[in-house]
Amino acid sequence: MISPEDIAAARQALGGRLAALRQAEGHNQHALAGILFTSRSSVANIERGRQAGTRDFWERCDTLLHADGALVGGYDELRKLEAHQRREAAGAAASTGVAGPSPLQVAPGDRCGANSALDAVRDGLRAALISYRPVRHAATAGRSVRELWAATASIHAVYQRGDYGSAASRLPVVLDDAHRLADTTTGRHRERALRVVAAGYLAASKLASKTGDGALAWLAADRAGTAANLAGALSLGAVSTYQTACALLRLPGTATQAETLAVAAADDLGQPAREPDADLLSARGALLLLAAVTAGRRGDHADVRGYLDAATATARQLGRDGNRMWTAFGPSNVAIHQLSIAVAMRQPDEAVKIGQQLDLSRLPAGLGGRRAQVHVELAAAHAQQRDGDAVAVLHLLEAERVAAQAVHVNIGARDLLTVLLHRERRSATPGLRPLAQRAGVAT
Repeated sequence: MISPEDIAAARQALGGRLAALRQAEGHNQHALAGILFTSRSSVANIERGRQAGTRDFWERCDTLLHADGALVGGYDELRKLEAHQRREAAGAAASTGVAGPSPLQVAPGDRCGANSALDAVRDGLRAALISYRPVRHAATAGRSVRELWAATASIHAVYQRGDYGSAASRLPVVLDDAHRLADTTTGRHRERALRVVAAGYLAASKLASKTGDGALAWLAADRAGTAANLAGALSLGAVSTYQTACALLRLPGTATQAETLAVAAADDLGQPAREPDADLLSARGALLLLAAVTAGRRGDHADVRGYLDAATATARQLGRDGNRMWTAFGPSNVAIHQLSIAVAMRQPDEAVKIGQQLDLSRLPAGLGGRRAQVHVELAAAHAQQRDGDAVAVLHLLEAERVAAQAVHVNIGARDLLTVLLHRERRSATPGLRPLAQRAGVAT
């Protein structure tokens, strides 16, 4: 049995590792807190093992202190240990008939806490990704490729609307049917079925990234790319590469690989010999924007400018806001990513200025999740400003109104809620704690 003392010891060990690395880099607690835009007391409490912090906190510490994934890995192990202890406690309670802790008692920053929306997404993803069977037989009344493609496109539409639970719940059956069709047909029919398989795994990878599960996102993106290549579907393969890079950004120590992959793929798609079409232009633009975000996270202004200029030129070539290959790429999406980059580079005033100039009405219909994400980014920007928490909460509440799961499931929004809770002033942010409770990150 894992005891509370074991958890405390693991938390203290992780905090001690942070303190040692901080001192080795020549930072005091106040300096580190300023760089991470948190309070000195939060850093002190984490180093003493009184708080666990959030994964975003540990990711930033890992990068800043050149820990090569050691801090993020330690945090993940701590969370696994806590989850194992909860399972043991629940099992003991069930066997003795003693009521265990309330499922609503979720510690701030605990991503794995009780959140029915988040659990629904994870359950749907796991069901979809373990549906492999050694032999599949054609159903007597199976759906046609046309019907399966429509069903898969509907999943992407539901995802982009911000209803991640519904999207995840639909995936297992569609993927199983598509695999069955690909396994029992030949020629062009098989290629068309493989396109459905690729599109289905693209949706799975997006959902996994949204929940912060980089490993699952990478697995799904790799399956999407394999199916796209077998089908000879260049545009699906390009978007699969984009999703692979997104997945790498969710894993510790792989940001450089993500940027390299995105840039190489964008360069391939931009070769003069290749005849551009709307799908490939959209995929290339998405790859360039991802590279710009990655460069922003490492603070390289020159690379950010270069990638954004290339993405802007691609958007002009495309000519309009669109949603080809479910990328939502176009001029408005370039502006949205400029906002995200300003947040990543700790330029909150610039981010707010960009946000004030955005016209979200230009986005294609049905992109509720993307609209909500803009409010999440603006919330993060205001949270970086002095006395900006009240406005940050207002943006999170608006994001919840537009697409509730964009806050309740989105790991970035959940981590931001945790940061805001750590410095909560209830008189200034009365809506914060109820929102955090609805998202499952607070009691």
